[in-house]
Order: sequence, then C-alpha cells, then structure tokens
Amino acid sequence: MRKLFLYSLFILISLNGFSQNVSINSFVDKNDMALNEILTFTISTNGNCQIFTPDFGGLTVLQGPFKSSSSRITEVNGKRTVEQETKFTYKLRATNTGTFTIASIKMDCAGKSYSSKSIKINVTEIGTQGQSAVPSNATSDFFLRMHANKTNVYQGEPFTVSIKMYSKNQPQNIENLEFGESKGIWRKDLNPNQTNFNTDMEVINGMRYYTTVIKTELSIAQTSGEIKIAPAYISAVFRRGFFQTYRREANSNTLKIKVKPLPKGAPKDFNGLVGKFDMTHDISKTTLKPGDAIDFKIKISGKGNMNAFDDPVLSIPNDFEKFDPEIKNNVNYSSTGIAGSIAYNYVLIPTFYGDYTLPAYSFSYFDIADKKYKTLSTGDIAINVLKTENSTAGNPGLNTSKKEIDIEKEEIRYINLAHKKAFQYNDFYIASPVYYAVLGLPFLSLWLLLVWRKKQNTSTHQQQKSHKLLIKDTQLNMDNAHRLAAENKNQEALQALNATFKNYLKQKFNLATIDLNQAKISALMQSHKMEESYIKKYNTIWNNIEMYQYAPIPTDKMDALIADANGLITYLEDKL
Repeated sequence: MRKLFLYSLFILISLNGFSQNVSINSFVDKNDMALNEILTFTISTNGNCQIFTPDFGGLTVLQGPFKSSSSRITEVNGKRTVEQETKFTYKLRATNTGTFTIASIKMDCAGKSYSSKSIKINVTEIGTQGQSAVPSNATSDFFLRMHANKTNVYQGEPFTVSIKMYSKNQPQNIENLEFGESKGIWRKDLNPNQTNFNTDMEVINGMRYYTTVIKTELSIAQTSGEIKIAPAYISAVFRRGFFQTYRREANSNTLKIKVKPLPKGAPKDFNGLVGKFDMTHDISKTTLKPGDAIDFKIKISGKGNMNAFDDPVLSIPNDFEKFDPEIKNNVNYSSTGIAGSIAYNYVLIPTFYGDYTLPAYSFSYFDIADKKYKTLSTGDIAINVLKTENSTAGNPGLNTSKKEIDIEKEEIRYINLAHKKAFQYNDFYIASPVYYAVLGLPFLSLWLLLVWRKKQNTSTHQQQKSHKLLIKDTQLNMDNAHRLAAENKNQEALQALNATFKNYLKQKFNLATIDLNQAKISALMQSHKMEESYIKKYNTIWNNIEMYQYAPIPTDKMDALIADANGLITYLEDKL
C-alpha cells in the first residue's frame, strides 16, 4: 500500500513536470501560388482550448478542418517533459488573383487569450494555360485538361467545352469535383446525370495515360471580348497495394475564348439568333365564313442558338379571335451544338365578314457561314371572310357600315384677327445668352433622356433575355425529370431535379456557388417577405431531395416532389 502511494505521488509530480506553456501557431505550405492552386493551411496548438473560426480573407475552403493529435515524452537529466500537439488542417483555393491575408487565429484558454500571426498569400495567374496547351505538370501522373472545340466564336455562337482527366493509374473513385466559374457565358451540362465514365488510353510526350472525359458542356457567349472559364478542380482516391489508399489533387488550365461582336446594322426583328435557320408556314384556308376556324402553322428549324428564339408575336386583325398556340419543341442539345425544330399552330376565328390581310411574320438571324444577316418571312396572307345569308345590322356576323360624322358649326372656333397682340416683339431678348440657353435646354434634356433610356433598355433587355433562357432550361429539365420518374428511373429523376432546382435558385437569387445553401436561400426568401407557407415548402423540398439521395424514393413521392418544386418555381416567378 505504501508503494502504491509513493508511485501515485511520483506520477503527480511527473505530470507537473509534463506541463508546458500554451501556444498556438498557424502555417501554410506556400506563400506564392497560382490561380486556383490548392493551399494547405494548418493550425497547431499544444493546449486543449477553444479555437475560434478562422477568417481566410476571401480564400475558398475546399476541405477541412481535419483534426489530428500526437504526443511525445522526453527525459533530460532526470526531468521528464510531455509535448502534446493538436493540428487542424484545411485545403484552400483562390478564385481571384491578388494578395490575401489569413487573419491570426484566436484561442481562449481558461479566460486567457492566445493568437497566432497572420499570413499573407500572393496569388497570380502564373501557370495559366491556353486551351491547346498541356498543363505544366504533364509529366506527372495525374492532371486535368480543359478543351474547347472553338476558341474564336461570334457572340451567340454555340461551342463545346470538355474536361478530361489524365492519370497513369486508374483512380478508385473521384472524391471531389468542382467546375470553374465564368461570366458572360450560358452553359449547359450535356450529361447532368452521368454516373458511369468511359476510360481510354492516350500517349503524351511518350507517356501512356488513362483518360476520362469528366464533363462536356454546351456553351454560348452572351457578350463580346475575351472570356475566361476558370480552372476546374478534382481530387481522386487511388489504391496503393491491397490495403492502402492515397489522394491526388489537380487543377485544369484556364480556358480563354475570343468572342467577336456581331456586325452593326442588324434588322429590327433580329433578337440574337446566330446559326443557319429556315421557316415554313401553312394556312388551312383563306376563304371561309364568320365563326369558322383557321389553322395557321409556323415551323422554325435549323442549327444554332435556338434556345434564344422568342415565340412568334403575330399581328392579327381586330375582327379575329386568336388562341394560344400549340407548341411542339423538338430541339436537341449535343456536342455538335443545338439543332432541331419548333412548330407553332395558331387557331384564328374571324367574327365579321370582309377582306382581311394577315400581316407577315418575320425574324432575322446572323448566318455564320455567309457572315451576314438574313431575314425569313411568311409574307402577307389575304383572307376572304364571306358574307352569310342571315347577315343583318344587329347580327355579330356582319361588318357594319360606318356612321357618317356630322360636324356642328359650334364645334369650330375661328381665330379673331382683330384682337390686340398678346405680346410685343421687344419682349424677347433675341441673340442673348439667356435666349440661346433657353432655346437649347429642351434639346439637351431630350438628348440626355434618350441616352439614359437607351442604357436602361439595353440592361433590361439583357436581363430579360437571360431570364427567359433560365425559364426555358428549367422547364425542359423538369420535364426530363418527370419523364425519368414515369420510366421508374427515380434516382436519375432525383439527380435531374436536384441539379435543376438548385441551378434555378442560384440564378434566380444571383448567388455564387459557395453561397448556394439552404439557410442562405431561406433567409433571402424571408427578406423578400414571401409567404411563410412557401418558405416552409421550400425547406421541405430541399430536405427531401437531400434525404432521398441516400434512400430509395417511391414513384408517388418522386412525382409529388417534382410537382412541389414546379409549384414553388411558379410562385417565385410571380413574386420576384
């Protein structure tokens, strides 16, 4: 018992010797880095204390924090010391060039504050590659390459962007994949629900690589000038031996696209179509009676940015009833571009007899091959509505005669020339500065007003055009999700719904990818004073999409989820 007491006392004394001064440090694996390169940031402390959330000064957190602990016991001249260390590791990336500052890390230990030193990171575009260049680490065993089938296009001309992974060893799985941001480009993933990837072999600089196309996008530049697509990021897991695995990370090159502006002098009915198009039309009858129906069909076909095509707006005579057209959309998106047709069937019903002209419908587009604008038109169409036997003055089937207008003498007031002049010539100071200032002020005001309205109309038109594209793409993708659900492909339908729903919310609320989260969108809906029931509905949809990612979803639940998402989108369109 006495030995046990002495041993316990020795342990307590030794533990006092193990104590050490509390400290906290932070460090990185590099201070100078290229745009979108990965940075490792580590926090190290020897105290079991509260560490406050770091401020990374604009750097994006890709992964972390990963916690690890270690301890070491040393004995020098009979004095025993315990060194304990806890590390928190982050993976960071910069999406912009410049100097970034990671603020000092704060730690609180029993009411006493500790802090590390701040760290400056310099980010440049060093290592940025053109689309045809092989990344600088092409001799390594793992890298990404981003490629476009065209790097010199007209504004509105479709082109394809693909991202390919190169690896000497086949990866076990892809752990994380992020695609670079871009401004002024409409982008559509051609395989949004792809889960299986084909692997090929390719030789570069005499070395053989496994290659996999990770993503293929159809893109359309919406502004002219040089446009950049930021590098993509990937992390993949590889197997070493039977039990060990390791991770490799890589960034692709930055892709630069030169976008030529369209020539000046565009026709008035040009709305941004670029490519090669054709139009046919057909009318079921041109001679008929009041109350009979006419089928007027218009079909637009071709290849180009057909997603930008606006539905025809027909000028119909006032004596005709017009119904919303039946639309058949047969437009296909592929790696070769956008091609197909859109057919419209309008039902027109005349209510009075007489001879009418259905004004021509026309639209213009820019022909890339001929490098000039072209106009397609239906031409004016003459329609003869016959007078029926029972046409009377009170019958709505008549074109009643116009009543002659009688002008009363009292309705005309003549100028009295004998009246005294209202003012004298000398009342004006002609040729004085005030005279010219007053004379020119209306013209100056009108010019400023016209300039301001032109800028406002240009901005509004661009926003409306982008919004129309968003709505069209959202509807097409929601229809695709509904079709997959009808085929009992519920997991594929869920993936399509997830991508479409979140992309719509991102574009609708103008959010960056890093801000696309449930809480952020819920807060934005509250700030716009939306109904509480729809905010709850939004949260339910988001939670159900996340939950069913990891559990089977019945077909009826899938249909209900798609219907709820459609309803919420309709509500947001009405409110915002």
